[in-house]
Amino acid sequence: MHDAIDHYRVLDTSMVMFDENVHTVDEHAKELLEEHTAISTDEVVPVTVAGDGDCLFHSLQTFYPTMSINELRARCIDELCTHEQYYETIKTEMGLDIVDDESVQNHVLRIINNQQYTGVLTFAALSTVIGQPIESIYPSVNENDAYCEVLNTVFIPRNKQLSSSETPTRIMWPGPEKEVDIIS
Repeated sequence: MHDAIDHYRVLDTSMVMFDENVHTVDEHAKELLEEHTAISTDEVVPVTVAGDGDCLFHSLQTFYPTMSINELRARCIDELCTHEQYYETIKTEMGLDIVDDESVQNHVLRIINNQQYTGVLTFAALSTVIGQPIESIYPSVNENDAYCEVLNTVFIPRNKQLSSSETPTRIMWPGPEKEVDIIS
């Protein structure tokens, strides 16, 4: 599988224009952005994606509409399996283990199935898959939420350095619930 994935490259450019014929504004996400982040909804438009457990793959497919979620999943799994130790290391170095203590191997065994919620390891691997940074946006709806400190980050592709001219692909976590999704 790895050889086939290497043979078919991901396009270098993502689709970043909102198309009202294709996309639907996610009003709840827009409200979360306006009320709980410093991100202006004048510069970004949150779009609705299927919330079926594959939402991260659906979100990324919004930027890469020619790729199926199954292709994104396969490329992500290949990346995680090929560079397992790298992802175990960054999980610890970035403090991501506070929100996801699952090993890379267990993560892969879980997300190999459709409709399985992903996590920080998937974010990290997908940045390498698409070859550009992914900004993880986690609205601060709960005060003193340690998740916010960890999840509001930029995942850099494994084989690149962050360029100041490079704009990350922004993906927001599905809305955290007040007083429910919190760690202190």
